[in-house]
Amino acid sequence: MIKRALLLVLLLITACSGDDKNTDNAADSNLRRFDWDRSATSILFQIDEVTTTNTEAMIKNTIPQCTIWGDGRLVWTNYVEASNEVLESRLNDEQIRSFVEFVIGNGFYSWEDSIVPPADFEPVRQTMTLNLYGEQRTVERYGDWDENRYQTVLDRCRTLADARALVVAQGGWIRAYPVERDDSTIQSPWQRNAPIDLAELADQGTATWVDGYWAATIWELTRSIQPVQFLERGNAYLISIEVPGISRAAPPAPQSTEGN
Repeated sequence: MIKRALLLVLLLITACSGDDKNTDNAADSNLRRFDWDRSATSILFQIDEVTTTNTEAMIKNTIPQCTIWGDGRLVWTNYVEASNEVLESRLNDEQIRSFVEFVIGNGFYSWEDSIVPPADFEPVRQTMTLNLYGEQRTVERYGDWDENRYQTVLDRCRTLADARALVVAQGGWIRAYPVERDDSTIQSPWQRNAPIDLAELADQGTATWVDGYWAATIWELTRSIQPVQFLERGNAYLISIEVPGISRAAPPAPQSTEGN
């Protein structure tokens, strides 16, 4: 609570600074004291949306809309035609601090969770998380944000970096889910030389690590907004892939493959 109060005080300093140059400089100096866990596995900021009625596979395949990691890595999503591409870039401390000021200035520490869904509720849960000084705060709402603040912050987060690169998974945890075959959906045959049998993976009920070609291929196929059914020996399966440092709450890579 003390740390949160400090953030609010700093925000008030900025809001009341007026045109006085010395006050502006003092406020800027104070705001630059924002600090966070600089590790590559720590999330500094994340804005995320989950359609609660989706299948487990679809939820695991969706990526948080914009995430800033402690080491300055920025990961965000971008809809292109019928797919959801994932992009990444790097931010410096000044860019991060400026964005943090923007989030707080839009009222982050005054927002509260939605307790009761609004009357026109759609099954979409939106969250925004900020982690400063080791104090993580998450606000969860059902789309009922004042003055469209969620979209305002999301748009800014997605445009923080000029340079960008397309994320291609080098490794990830995959699961298989048996489903009723539907020939009206997108389908892809499961290659016979694949190192994993989907029926066995589905029976296993736990995730298995894959890397290299198979991780990249599954990642690309699961970027489709519509679920893809994978066909193996006439049976249909959905597949999810969770990539460490990209996906929502993905487990770390096995020790023997980290850094590969």
